Formats: sequence, C-alpha cells, structure tokens
Amino acid sequence: MLNQSQAGVAGSGGLSPEETKTVIDIMMQFFTRETGSKKRAAQHVNSIAQLIKNPAAKLIHIDGIVFLVLVKERGVVEFHTMAGKENSSGFIKKVTMLQDVLRNLGVTKMYSYTTDPKFKLLVKRSRQPWVITKQRGADGVNYDVYTLELK
Repeated sequence: MLNQSQAGVAGSGGLSPEETKTVIDIMMQFFTRETGSKKRAAQHVNSIAQLIKNPAAKLIHIDGIVFLVLVKERGVVEFHTMAGKENSSGFIKKVTMLQDVLRNLGVTKMYSYTTDPKFKLLVKRSRQPWVITKQRGADGVNYDVYTLELK
C-alpha cells in the first residue's frame, strides 16, 4: 500500500526540490502536448501553482503521473490526470495507487470527468465498481464522469 510520503503531495510542502522539478516537467509535457504551445503550457502550470495554494487543492505525484486533486466536500474529491507518455496499463496501476493514497487521507468518493479513452480501459480492467454518468461541461463538451466509492 502506498502512503502519502511515498506518493509525494504538493500543496502540503511534501515535495522535494527534485520531485518538484519532475512534477513541473510532467505538467509542461502534458500541457504542451494538449495545447501545442510551450507558452500556453507554462500559463496552465502557473495557474495550477496558484490553485494548489488553496488547502482544498493538491498535486499528487505517482511515478510518471501527476494528479490534481480538488476537495469538493468532506470525503469527496475530484481528480484530473496529467501524464507524459503513459501506457494504459501504467495508467490503471497509478490510478489504483492513487485510490490507496486518497483512502489513507480519509477520502470516501473520488470522481473525474474526461473524454480520455484510458478511463474506459480503467473501468474494464480494474474490476472495481466505477460508475459512469454523462455531464455537459461549462465548455459545452459532453464528458463521461467516472465515480468510485472508496471502501
């Protein structure tokens, strides 16, 4: 089982300078790939740096993935993934590891909304009771919402 110190949690002073650099590198790679611009990627990274100053927002780094975790209410978090080139098997393993970290922090329900096809594989291969619903985002995009009760 992975604990908070093994995962690396930013926003709580839990990252070493080396891990902070790694987290920034992962986020820059992700946002550069998503936006096609290093300048826009840097803007996104700076926005996240401001966001995690709020105690209800954390970055959790597990190997090659950075998870942005937002506390929505007591025991309930929304999470988003930022990764370099992560294959679906590695992605599934790290989301499962995230579940352990969140459970250890007292989280009882986690969810994410996305169009990423890796989440469909997560549901299929993890054999966990993920619930999938649909939701239209503020940006007008229809998202699948993946919710898991942590026990």
